[in-house]
Amino acid sequence: VSLSDIAQETYREGLIAKFTGGAPIDLFYSSTEWQSEFQLANWITNIEDLFPEARKYYNEIAPGFRPAVLGRDGEMLGLMYYADHTNFVVNREHLKQVGWELNSMTSPSWDDVRTLALDLKKEGVNEFPMAAFMGSYGFWQTFHTFVMGLNKPIDQEGIRWLFDEDLDPVFEKDSPIFNAIRWLMDVANEDKTFQSASVNYTDPDVINNVANGAHSIAWVPTYDLGPINDPANKEGGNLQNVLTPGTGIASAWARPYNTSTFNAKRDRAAQEAAWKLQVWFGGKTDENLEPVDNPATEGTYVVNKRIMIEVAVPSPYPTLLDDPEYRAAIAKFADADVYLAQLNQSKIHQTDGTQVPWWGEWSGGWGLGYARSEINGLILGQKGTSDADILTVLDQIGARWKEFKTEFAGEY
Repeated sequence: VSLSDIAQETYREGLIAKFTGGAPIDLFYSSTEWQSEFQLANWITNIEDLFPEARKYYNEIAPGFRPAVLGRDGEMLGLMYYADHTNFVVNREHLKQVGWELNSMTSPSWDDVRTLALDLKKEGVNEFPMAAFMGSYGFWQTFHTFVMGLNKPIDQEGIRWLFDEDLDPVFEKDSPIFNAIRWLMDVANEDKTFQSASVNYTDPDVINNVANGAHSIAWVPTYDLGPINDPANKEGGNLQNVLTPGTGIASAWARPYNTSTFNAKRDRAAQEAAWKLQVWFGGKTDENLEPVDNPATEGTYVVNKRIMIEVAVPSPYPTLLDDPEYRAAIAKFADADVYLAQLNQSKIHQTDGTQVPWWGEWSGGWGLGYARSEINGLILGQKGTSDADILTVLDQIGARWKEFKTEFAGEY
């Protein structure tokens, strides 16, 4: 395998430059929100056209994660080497200091979380009891947990929180996005219990601050729970995963590998080589690392299992929890039963019912971008703190969304 590397913060833009420049890419690391954009540009192939057995993996995936690998017409576009969800975690020892205990399998109310944070602050446990991983690619995946946790979908059938069935933004007062921003602004600027600077927290920032006791309540990916709960840390072992407050629904995301149309035009040997590598990354193989015929009954998720055991990175395949080694790896830093329950109550956030090719550019993707920078400004208290201020920003980012929708009319 010949590997080409692209910097994380500019990964999408780097891929686009390679594709437009005609670089001979066979297989590439991808993300849910880019697939519609890249498929429209004819850079991604429908893997089922080349290997129909790819469809057998669909039912192996946790239901809320399944849209992450589907194309514009419901076809499979690839397999996931990892997928994750946002975890609501609390410091058990800190909670005991203020007389609180949360049932990890029961979703607390958001009012309870707010009151708990105020108690922690009042008793001097920490200045900012709450924080979240919201820097870089963490912003949208974590922000959506507040949207999903605080609100029921506006469209149950399409599972939409931000947009209606016509893909028009639902950004008025008391809409899911409004309620999420309002809650974050209140705890950041009125209660001063949420560390607003965490809109720029990277993984190391949130890991270090939670592991060292600066925050008692946090929203983090599963793969951050391993290093946070490392026994070598001041608070290692004290962090407990609890079902997401409110609805119990958490945001999910996935990193599939996609096969390029360049590879689809090559000979069968090249296609089979790319498929074999993709299955090794995100599917099941036999003892010789060859793809199996029926993943429901055969083979091992080689990479999905290995990266959990070695570096606490999770998988979208619930059946892996039946593997004693995999479950034991989770149990070192989290409650495996809570993890599995949350896995099955999580939903891919980038699609919001439908994948659109302009999501990356509108949202900002992994960079600061347009919509993200505007919402950041609200949470940081830089754009006012009233309902009217929130609505002004939502009107602006909603108008930009509609411009993109018009620009791509008939193409999604």
